Order: sequence, then structure tokens, then C-alpha cells
Amino acid sequence: MSFDNTVAVISNNVKITEFITSKLVLLRNVDKVEHANTIEAFDCVKEKKPNVIVLYAEFDDNKKLQIVKKIRAEKDLKNIPIILIAQKCTPEFLVEMFDAGISDIISSPIKEHELLFRIMWNIQKSEEKVHLSLQEKFLANLGIIQLSTGFYTKKYSEEFLTNQVEYALEHKEQACVMLLKIKNSDSDNDLDEFSKIIKKSIRINDLVGIRDVNEYYIFLPKTKLNGAYAVFERLKKNAGLNYKINASVIDVLDRTFDKIKENLENALDSSQDAESFLVVASDAININGVKIFKKTSGVIDDELINKAFSAVLEKNQTTATNQNKKSTKNKLKTKIEKKKQEVLNENVQEQRILDNISKTPDEIENMQIAQRNAVVFKQVYKNKCLIVIEPAFKKYKNLIKDANKYVFAEYKVSPVHSYFKAIKGANEILINLKYEGLATIQVETVHIFNNRINSKDAVDVEITRINKQLLEDILKEFTNALESC
Repeated sequence: MSFDNTVAVISNNVKITEFITSKLVLLRNVDKVEHANTIEAFDCVKEKKPNVIVLYAEFDDNKKLQIVKKIRAEKDLKNIPIILIAQKCTPEFLVEMFDAGISDIISSPIKEHELLFRIMWNIQKSEEKVHLSLQEKFLANLGIIQLSTGFYTKKYSEEFLTNQVEYALEHKEQACVMLLKIKNSDSDNDLDEFSKIIKKSIRINDLVGIRDVNEYYIFLPKTKLNGAYAVFERLKKNAGLNYKINASVIDVLDRTFDKIKENLENALDSSQDAESFLVVASDAININGVKIFKKTSGVIDDELINKAFSAVLEKNQTTATNQNKKSTKNKLKTKIEKKKQEVLNENVQEQRILDNISKTPDEIENMQIAQRNAVVFKQVYKNKCLIVIEPAFKKYKNLIKDANKYVFAEYKVSPVHSYFKAIKGANEILINLKYEGLATIQVETVHIFNNRINSKDAVDVEITRINKQLLEDILKEFTNALESC
């Protein structure tokens, strides 16, 4: 570790700055401490180029968020570790700060030993990044990676993935591989923009390889399928409406890369007609050379089985006698029924639920795709309940309570049915969020007057669209309606 290091402390609170500085002098490997307030922060960092930045935030502060984003956007500064000391910041703000690029976080009150250890650790990490940068230049000169993106080139991407999968298998580590196809409606080859979208959506230890034009592999170490779905959600959000993104994903488990590649390609092909959709790939069942791909819900389409059955019979028709045809048909039928039963047994309970759902003909095709992701959707919605729905409901309950002491408000959050209710005199307004485990959530608003339903509206919203902004917009309309009662 270098013994010529500078730490920049950014805070508008003079007492906090003095306190942090008094602790940093105990570090023998810190040569100098620079101070700056929010206004001076970026110029100070740009001029001094510190080894570590310590940023203090007492409350949620958009100016501090913008400082982090500005530093991360600067080529010469983007790798400097940023440690956030947070006092009374909300979880949503902390998530935004991590997304913007902070390296570490310390909760207030500040523990002296924790502050010193975190700074030393981040200085060490900073030096490792410098060495890593030199290695990347070397790999780029060999044509193994792109220096501008850090992505593995088309020539070496599958070799690199084979190595990563073998390592995960050897060490029994959880990992997923995603195959991504991205397209801009205005341009087929906006490669720079594609790279920015991908890099903004993945973690620092996720790895990307170029498969073809507009197609990428993403290796997600120490990631389960629900984590992969979170990556896909960020890709869609960062890409915006001008891009169509389809992807397939599979967990490594005990599969070789060749098997993973085959399953990803087949699953991606099945999603090409959909608008920005993620398909969970699975192993194929091979029936006399005809492959049937299993859905994640454990269901095999009867239509696919019939096609496979017909294809095999047609293949044998030219050479088999009538007796042989009958024998072949019976054997194949037995084999198919056995395979079908094996798959159905994997998730009988989920199949019963799906069988009880009433579907119109127009919904069937969309449902077939949605079923592949049922398990993932459930996990994603459960997370949204914790980090989006409950905080929003709590916030607006307090706002309503503070605005009018004669209004009663309550809410309940669960992975199946969440609601927010407010009562003002004879008026009751209710928001219901109903989730049946698939790709959409039913958002229902009800106005009750004198215990009778006065109006009722319901709309289905894609689970990927349920975010903080959307929910707050709904709740703002809710409070406006309440005020007008």
C-alpha cells in the first residue's frame, strides 16, 4: 500500500469535517486530508485527485447524489472510491447512491475503528484498480477484450465463458448466464449506446462477452434467477422505450457451457416475437431426436408433444409396416407419457393453480411465456413489496395523517393482496394491489360513500412497471380525490 495518499472529506457540516479529520490523522498511510463543501466538491476532487473520497450526508440530498454521478462520469475520477457516511438517509436514497456509484457506506454515529478500516480497505482497492487497468490494456492489445467497454471480444467470449462456467462448477458456486439481444428502433448498430446501457445495468463483478451484432453474453457470478431478473429490469429501465430487449437466462448448476449455450439459444428464439421479455431457459427433453423445451413452471405443452409425436411418426412412416407403425406408436406414446408425467410431477401444485386460472384465447400465448417466469416473477414482486410498496404506503399514510387529523388511514402489504385505505366522514377510498403470481398486477381503486360503492376502476399493470414513481403518482391521485370529498 502506498504511503502517499490523500483523502477528500466532503461535508457542509464543519463539526463533522473536523471530527472525521481528527480520526484520519491516526492513519500513518494518509499523507493529506482535503476539505470541501458541496459547492466546492467536484473542483476539489478534480484538482487534488484523492485516493479516497469521504462524503457525509445527514439527510437525503440530491446535490450529493449529483456530485457522485458527476465524479463517476469523469474519465480521470471514475475509479476513485467514494465512502458515504449516512446519518438519517432513507433506504431509497441509499439505493440511488449505490446505483450512482458509491463504493461503501458507513452508518452514523461513526465508529472510529470502522471509519479507519474502511478507508484503508478502499485505498487498497483503489491501488488494485490501477493494476487491473494495466492488465486490461494488455488484454486489449492482445484482442481479448475491448478497452473502451471491458467486454470480451466475439473471438474470445465463448472461451472466456467456458472457463467461468468450469470454475463455478469446480467450486460449486451459484451463477447464471444471460444471452441478450438488444435493438434500437432507430438504428441496428448503436454499439456505443448498447454498451453504456449494459454497463449501467450490471454489477462491477458481472462479465460481458460479445456474441454477435447486437447480441451479448452476461455472466452473473453468485447470482440466482431472481437476481438475474433484477438485472433484466435494470436493462429495460436504462434502455427506455426506443429499445427492444429480449433475453434468455439459465443457472449454471451442473451444466457445461455447450449445454448452457444450446438452451439459451433455443429459449431466446422463443422470445423473439415478444416485446422486451426474459425467458428462463431449461433443459430439453429429447424424444427420438425431437427436442421439447420445458417451461420453468414444470409444464410441457400438449401441442408441442403432439408435434413431436407426429414428427417421429412421419419419420418412421416410409419404412415401417402397419404392425411396426402400431408398435412404434405404442412405444412412443408410452415414452412421451412417461416424460410428460416426470415433468408434471416436478410442480403439480403450481400446475393446479394455473389450471384454475380462466384464460381467454387472446391471453393463452402471453400466458405460455409468462408461466416460464412464474417463480422469478413471484420473487421479484415479493422484493417490490418490501422496497417499493410498503415505503410508499407508509409515506402517504403519514402525509394524510399530518394534513388532516380527522382522516383515518391504514394499509397492509403482502405478496398476494396489498391495500391502502383512507376514511373521511362518510367517504372511503381504497387502493387494492392484487397479484396472482404471473406477469401483471391488478391495480383497483374504489370510492365508497355511505357504505355503498360509488365508483370502481381496475387496470392490469406489468410487474416491471411497478416502481416508486408510478406508485407515488397513483397515491397522489388518491390524496387529491380524498381532499375533494
